[in-house]
Amino acid sequence: MSEKPCSVIHNNVEEAIKHAEAGLVKGNKLLLPEPYWGTRGGEIANAGKVIGWMSSDKQLRWRLDYDHIKGVHINEEDFVRGRKVVHPIRISYIWAATYWDKWTSRFDKPDYVIAAEEEILRQRREGFK
Repeated sequence: MSEKPCSVIHNNVEEAIKHAEAGLVKGNKLLLPEPYWGTRGGEIANAGKVIGWMSSDKQLRWRLDYDHIKGVHINEEDFVRGRKVVHPIRISYIWAATYWDKWTSRFDKPDYVIAAEEEILRQRREGFK
C-alpha cells in the first residue's frame, strides 16, 4: 500500500483523528465501531493496547502510531483503495501511550490479543525482541 503524507502537521490527537476520519468515512465515526488492537512487541510495544478504530469489515482503519523518524502520527489506512495517509502530530510518545491506555481501559482483551502478548513474552524470555 502506498503511503503519502498528510498536508497538515496536527497540534493534537483529536485534530488528526478528525482529519483521518474525514478521509476514511467522510467524518462519520460510527462507521469505525471496532477497536483496533496492537499485537506487536518491538520498539513501541503496543501489544495489548487499543491503538485505533476500524470498520466492521476491517477494510478501513486509523491507528495512533509512533516511530523515531515520523514521531507520533495517525496512520489512515484504506485497504479498499490501497491508500495510506500519515497524519503527523506535535505531541510526545508519552501522550500517545496515554491515549492507548485510555482507549484500552474501556474493553476486555480478546483472546487473540492475549495470545499475541503471551507470544511476545515467550520470545523475550528466549532472547528475541
